[in-house]
Amino acid sequence: MSYAKAINDFLEIDIASMRPVDFISKMNHAKAEWVDRVKSKSGYRPQSTCLVCGSHKRDLFVDLNNGISVYQCKDCTLAYVDPFPVYAGDVYEETYFNKSLVSYDSMREYRIKRFGMERIRLIQKYVQNGKLLDIGCGVGWFLEGAKTAGFEIYGQEISKELAGFTSEKLGIPVFSEHLSDIKESFDVITMFDLLEHVMDPLKLIEESKALLNPGGIIVVFTPNFDSLGIQQLKQDSSLVCPPAHLTYFTKQSVEKLASLTGMELVHLETKGMDIADIHAYFNHIGKTEAATEMANLFEQLQSIVDQAGAANHMRFIYKKG
Repeated sequence: MSYAKAINDFLEIDIASMRPVDFISKMNHAKAEWVDRVKSKSGYRPQSTCLVCGSHKRDLFVDLNNGISVYQCKDCTLAYVDPFPVYAGDVYEETYFNKSLVSYDSMREYRIKRFGMERIRLIQKYVQNGKLLDIGCGVGWFLEGAKTAGFEIYGQEISKELAGFTSEKLGIPVFSEHLSDIKESFDVITMFDLLEHVMDPLKLIEESKALLNPGGIIVVFTPNFDSLGIQQLKQDSSLVCPPAHLTYFTKQSVEKLASLTGMELVHLETKGMDIADIHAYFNHIGKTEAATEMANLFEQLQSIVDQAGAANHMRFIYKKG
């Protein structure tokens, strides 16, 4: 792809909204709270094997100096944290889901326009319509966009409060039960910014596959471990945030997961906020001139990073035969 086409295909991002001046400080505060919250509840357990291939062979990526480290599997290249929370839900405070409801209106229109319709365009390259299930649907802003595009929409959300809100707001079925208890079948299953949070990604893909009609697809958005942002910023990346994020996928580990679950990998690309994250980091350490320069060149630089497959958010699609 030419540089000119990369620029033309680039979708504008509002850095001021997505990465405000105090972004890093707030993220660091949140990371510390997550670690302490898990300690005060069920605590942690060792996790010495890869969550995808089961290998014990690994390299240390970063020690976070809070009792948690990030390792990378030497076989399939998945990165994962050790130790693991005993219960992943301990990360979230009791008011987390209520805060999601409060913030619903503040970014709703922007998210639907900037991110929702982009996701729909990607999905419709493979499936134009049919039944769509969004796992971890939250307040349902993506489903709003999918509904306008002609999909028969369903959500799944473990929070009964969020499930009730989204079901009432959109007038659609939102399941709060486990995937294995859902009796419907679907043409499209989406999981946006979810895979990195779950304790067993292999099981999640297997259970999602069981809900797919033949020819159906699973659409996954998750951090890209082999990205410029994560590799350069390491523990200062907003995405390196255990115990909230437990796994970090690479192209190789995505391919391995497809092989293990009998799915066909039909699409993989990266899009990201690497330059915005580096801009935020420069602001945080007082290098304001460098931060300003990064912001001014964001569109040009990030489009190059995206096209190189080195952006910090990965989008991939599995197809069921």
